[in-house]
Amino acid sequence: MVLDFLQAEFFSSRFSKFIQGLIQKNKVDERIILEPNLKSTRENNIRKSVLKDFRGDSTKWLFTGLPADTKWYTKELLRNEILKIQYSTYTYWMTLSNNTRSPVEAAKMIKSGQEIYGQPNDLFWDIARDIKKGKKFARLICLTTSKNAPLILMEGHSRLTAYALLPNYIPDKLEVIVGISPNMSSWGLF
Repeated sequence: MVLDFLQAEFFSSRFSKFIQGLIQKNKVDERIILEPNLKSTRENNIRKSVLKDFRGDSTKWLFTGLPADTKWYTKELLRNEILKIQYSTYTYWMTLSNNTRSPVEAAKMIKSGQEIYGQPNDLFWDIARDIKKGKKFARLICLTTSKNAPLILMEGHSRLTAYALLPNYIPDKLEVIVGISPNMSSWGLF
């Protein structure tokens, strides 16, 4: 999960400069993200440290309240399941989706030309163009309380929104990362 999160942010037009700055601050080579050795405890610890510096931990920022008993696994979703993933409750995503948490509703707002908090929608259209070109992205990271409960998005909101803009380009199967805990409702944006 840590690696996928960092890879997504590393290639993000909004966040790459922050991740690269933290890599330089920690005096490590960017290959720990681009060419990772997941068997290296040292590298894994560095990646955790970079993610913590950037997005916080269970006591602050994005990871506030994330349960310690969260178990991570990968799951393949079918095309018709992807757009059922719900946004987190972060204010921007709630407003963009008209308080539905639905990427489909957000896509309708974007297509209508509405901008939220003065933020242009160019980013979503740029990602949509990349999807059309066949670009591969980091896996979406979702959270849930049980295997059959709805998936709540932790990382990948812009990519999911771009898929909602171009539903015909969603792959037949898409692998996502899922964190599961019966205590997940303690996560600050659940």
